Amino acid sequence: MKRLLAVIILTLSIHSLIAQEISEKDKKDISKRLDEYTQLTNKGNWKALVEHIYPGLFTVVPKESMIGVFSSFSSMGIKMSMDEMNVKSYEMLGKMNGETFVAIPYTTQVYMTFSGDATSSMEMVKEQMILQFGVENVTIDEDENRLSFAPDKTMLAVYIEKEKDWYFIEYEANKQEIFNQIVPEEIVEKLKAL
Repeated sequence: MKRLLAVIILTLSIHSLIAQEISEKDKKDISKRLDEYTQLTNKGNWKALVEHIYPGLFTVVPKESMIGVFSSFSSMGIKMSMDEMNVKSYEMLGKMNGETFVAIPYTTQVYMTFSGDATSSMEMVKEQMILQFGVENVTIDEDENRLSFAPDKTMLAVYIEKEKDWYFIEYEANKQEIFNQIVPEEIVEKLKAL
């Protein structure tokens, strides 16, 4: 009887570990979708970019408002771009309600180029970036009117079964209240533990 119980526990443990693995296909699909996300950011194609953002976010921040915020950077004279994301790992967090949640710790170099009246705000933006990412991760090129920062961040990738695609939302500990509204508590707790 003890042997049967041990076999059952072992089988369930192995099944649980297998269920938490991320397939190579999923990794490739996520990577492809992240590349699209980066390219759309670099082109400033905000309407297409929001189609890559986890739809749950739009229950808190309307999609049109988000497009407006992104577009306001351009109209103020600030161009944003980023290098390819350097993905450190893919961490399966779980599957719930037809959605699969994967944490993606990564680094990238982000650039903000200022023109026109926006150049006067470059120093203030730099100070905000230093507070958020640390002085060692923020540089300013005054000749190019460009601010760059290299944050260590975590992207949450969410596969929505009914959409058959991956969507993203940046995880930021200081925006915990938003995550608590749109992501299952169990997933948020696993994110916080990373």
